[in-house]
Amino acid sequence: MRNLSCQYELGHNRKPGTKHISAMNKEYTLLLRKQVEKLGSDNFDLEAWKSATISVLTRIFGPSDSRILQIEGLKIDYGSWALRDAQGSYNPLATCKKKGEELLEAAISELEILGLPENEKGTSIVSLISSLEDELKVSQIKSLKNILNSDHDTTKKQAELVKAIESWGKKIPSLILAKFMLQSDLEKHL
Repeated sequence: MRNLSCQYELGHNRKPGTKHISAMNKEYTLLLRKQVEKLGSDNFDLEAWKSATISVLTRIFGPSDSRILQIEGLKIDYGSWALRDAQGSYNPLATCKKKGEELLEAAISELEILGLPENEKGTSIVSLISSLEDELKVSQIKSLKNILNSDHDTTKKQAELVKAIESWGKKIPSLILAKFMLQSDLEKHL
């Protein structure tokens, strides 16, 4: 397995013909590379790795990404015919790690070459959530959740959201909006 460093400078070692990736894509690529590195850990736990990897892939590509199902399907089957027939050369854990690595490397290549899927609705939501989490206190996020999850009608929720946002002052909403606009590659859509 390759020894990948999370200090890898994305964009500097690009193949000719690949486009520069946005700061958000760099962060996502870094997350995926960290998951690849975990495959080489001495105390590797497949189920924990799968959960974390599924979380990362869902955040980047949305819940319907086919790689998620493939990661979920990774399992160590010590009772399989392949294990019985292999005379000691079959290593189910190594096979799971290799498949996981290949899936993540493909996702990294996709981000570096193609960028985030442009039609993925979840990407904008992820960018907005990331912006909110970066700028708001936990109590402010909980307040937003409570308003959004309330039984009030849309008009009442909107009024409550406006009131909550205004209570943060002028700087925080501006920071959130600016950060969201930068993370969501808005320039492509304006």
